[in-house]
Amino acid sequence: MARGYLKKSYDVVVIGGGLSGCCAAIAAARHGASVGLIQDRPVLGGNSSSEIRVPITGATWGNWSGNPPTNRHARETGIIDEIWLDYCVRDPLECHSVRDLILLEHVDAEKRIDLHLNYRACDVVMRDEHTIAAVRAEPLLTETPLELEAGIFVDGSGDGWIAAQAGAQFRWGREGRDEFGESLAPEKPDGWTLGNSIYFTARDVGRPVAFAAPSWAIDFNDERFPLRSHDNPLNHKTFWWIEYGGKMNTIADADVIYRELIAVVMGIWNHVKNSGKHDAETLALEWIGKVPGRRESRRFMGDHIMTQDDIDGQVLFEDRVAYGGWWLDQHPPGGVYDTEPPCDHPPFHGIYSVPLRSLYSKNIVNLLLAGRAISTTHVAHSSTRVMRTLSVIGQASGAAAALCVGRKCLPRDVASDHVTDLQQQLLRDDAYLIALPNRDPDDLARRGKASASSEWHPSKADTEAFCHSDFSASNVLSGIGRPEKGKSSNLWVSDPGAALPAALTVELPGPAEIGRIDVRFDTRLDELYLDAPPAECVRDYALEVRSDGKWRRVHDEKGNCRRRRVHDIDPVRADAVRLTVQATHGAPSARVYEVRVYAPGK
Repeated sequence: MARGYLKKSYDVVVIGGGLSGCCAAIAAARHGASVGLIQDRPVLGGNSSSEIRVPITGATWGNWSGNPPTNRHARETGIIDEIWLDYCVRDPLECHSVRDLILLEHVDAEKRIDLHLNYRACDVVMRDEHTIAAVRAEPLLTETPLELEAGIFVDGSGDGWIAAQAGAQFRWGREGRDEFGESLAPEKPDGWTLGNSIYFTARDVGRPVAFAAPSWAIDFNDERFPLRSHDNPLNHKTFWWIEYGGKMNTIADADVIYRELIAVVMGIWNHVKNSGKHDAETLALEWIGKVPGRRESRRFMGDHIMTQDDIDGQVLFEDRVAYGGWWLDQHPPGGVYDTEPPCDHPPFHGIYSVPLRSLYSKNIVNLLLAGRAISTTHVAHSSTRVMRTLSVIGQASGAAAALCVGRKCLPRDVASDHVTDLQQQLLRDDAYLIALPNRDPDDLARRGKASASSEWHPSKADTEAFCHSDFSASNVLSGIGRPEKGKSSNLWVSDPGAALPAALTVELPGPAEIGRIDVRFDTRLDELYLDAPPAECVRDYALEVRSDGKWRRVHDEKGNCRRRRVHDIDPVRADAVRLTVQATHGAPSARVYEVRVYAPGK
């Protein structure tokens, strides 16, 4: 007897609970959409979860491996930075199971999100050949299948399960060099992709322990993988090169690929333990991934296909809604068995923009894309695929989905008619769009004036260290919430020689009704891995408004660890706002990037 589907209706359905899907769901919910989020695992996070444990990389990519950072101050802000700062502050041991719960907490905090864990989206109901009406999801643990109806769908599943079922156009494999003029593409097209990987972790138990490899372990030695570093077996991040399956179908052959990867891990560990070359007598395996991390499969086509030239040329798209900065990271399809180096990334410095036209399906009109399945060539995908980049892409897709719902339009309409509104909304939400300032007509502070109790005017040596020289109060109204290459710091810094507290005052153009004060602090945007709140971050502060010539305190904050803080206050008519920084997490100066002020309901 066929089971009936439990039907649920939402404004937006998001398929896939990786970081990109979570950011999409949170963004859509924050902008008023009811959201159904489907995840086919017991945990959120995708490749970053405790099941896989891939490092979360992005535009600032140097210091994740201990090297000086490249693309300074380019760390992604917005929703992913809220999550990331919570990881750094609340999980100093980098325990991925703790991070699973922190991410779940962020999703659960949005009351408009209905989360369906352990449900696999497996089929679609089409309204017509170009429009999805509903997604069907099968339970992994219960006996209640779901049918989730919505007006807008966001596929962030990585492999694009629902996009493929709906008939969305996609590509697979490597384009030939001539199709897009990509110098990094192979001479002829083929069906090869980046492969799958698994990680393992080890621990020093303080006493000698033996290891006996299973009979099916792959035989490895230093001569067999001279280009693949294995000198630090306690740092699982250095084993990203355990890769296989690029010459197979990374979806259909996933089980075969996984078994081979396990045999490779056993062979590597046997070499580490028993070759006598790695001082590993007291080391023991602690964990081996059970779910391979997949780098590439389907790539769905939008109205624009991002190419190598878009990234190398750092094209500034008119409809830009996200950015990236990871190198063009090409891996040999043979993975560990390839005689080539495990990756090839030509020198690349700077960040590039991502257009909205690459974030929706070309032929399924109500389908947005998040995650690695966006519209790119294979070469461009090698940069856009990393999780911080995909997270800001997810936030853009989620915000676009909510805008579609609010204006009763489709993603393509947003790109053609409403992209400025979407861009300004993303900036308001602390996303960053290259060289695109705040032009929000609702921001009462934008045409105001800023002053401070003190400002830092550093020496030449200091400015070279900080890569910028201007730290005046007026920077908080520059419209850009971070340093930009070759331009102002966009940061107010109080005089480090003057003890805190320090005060920043924003005079409005005239008296106005105030209901919200939005502040962005310095959280060290050129740093990825933090084991405590950054010293620069403002910890304790007070907010006041000036009404009828008198200052009135409207908020006190203690123990802040975040970059962006939004405070809704009781409506009051005022002509100025004052932020008094009482303490930081260690730095001698107050440091603020931006202040916005809004009327109630705006």
